[in-house]
Amino acid sequence: MGTDVIDSMDESLTIGNNFYITLEPESAEEAEKVFHALSEGGSIQIPLKKEFWAEKYGCAMLEPGAKPCSGCSMVMDNIGHNLSHVNARDTTFVFTSPAPQEEIIALQKRMNWNAPWYTDHGRRFADAFGAGRGFAVNVFIRNENHVYRTYYTTARGEELFDTHFRLLDLTPFGRQETWEDSPESRPQTPPYQWWRLHDEYEN
Repeated sequence: MGTDVIDSMDESLTIGNNFYITLEPESAEEAEKVFHALSEGGSIQIPLKKEFWAEKYGCAMLEPGAKPCSGCSMVMDNIGHNLSHVNARDTTFVFTSPAPQEEIIALQKRMNWNAPWYTDHGRRFADAFGAGRGFAVNVFIRNENHVYRTYYTTARGEELFDTHFRLLDLTPFGRQETWEDSPESRPQTPPYQWWRLHDEYEN
């Protein structure tokens, strides 16, 4: 299935984002093969993984210079402004991504984030600790010259940082996504589709 950017999906045209292709492979194995091939040289917006509405789901931005991942940005919005309470307990939190520092710094200024954020050259850290081309949370403890990993999660385990989801889940209509049981008259959107960087919402 192919489509272009349309107003009814609350999207605005930026040269390069005006065409989407949806592929539905016959098997999970074929999906992994196709996704890996298409994502080479591109940007993974949503890593290919099992979801509760699909055996495998992922999203890749194929052109260079793709916009930042909205899901990762949501995490940063929740914890990227102030780590004082965490730091007070001799603990810190850092982000890594393959983006060069000039892009990271520009985005931090735009979004008003100040948490430490390092460039993961060649995705070596991500590959070594389970993030790959997606997103993961790792916790480490240092004992003198030794570092131990004490916790790891990925996929929906990362929602522990997403306060906005916790708040929406308390409301009668929840996240207003298509997997939820809501009245037929209540508008819903597929997961991920409504996500934006926080300065991109109309209201």
